[in-house]
Amino acid sequence: MEQSILLQAQDLTKYFPVTKGLVLQKTVGWVQAVDHVNFAIPRGKTLSLVGESGCGKTTTAKLILRLEQPTTGQITLDGLDVHTIDGDDLKQYHTDVSAVFQDPWSSLSPRMRVRDIISEALVVNQKVSKNEAYDRVDELLVQVG
Repeated sequence: MEQSILLQAQDLTKYFPVTKGLVLQKTVGWVQAVDHVNFAIPRGKTLSLVGESGCGKTTTAKLILRLEQPTTGQITLDGLDVHTIDGDDLKQYHTDVSAVFQDPWSSLSPRMRVRDIISEALVVNQKVSKNEAYDRVDELLVQVG
């Protein structure tokens, strides 16, 4: 049985300009942060971006999150081009797609329990009540150990 593609990147490219001058800036070159990246994540599966420092992992994540615009290429979520959506669709996209940052000091608050941290997105995005979120988090924590 073939699984449907949830998230896909096709020919994803991001170049940043290298400029010269303070007032009258002139582009003198380009940094190729992400260069023709392709991947497809089937529903229910995960993908890890692994590589050396400076290879484009964070830029790729920023493109997926719409924190950066691609130079070329396309990212689709359930077949919808994420860089063309706006209004309520964009709000829903930001509800559905989020990131857990690599740095634990900026991702995890020592003042909060893990259960509260995990359930926060469900409650903030008004998906479920706090008690329902706790129940779901408890189920998930049992599954992953």
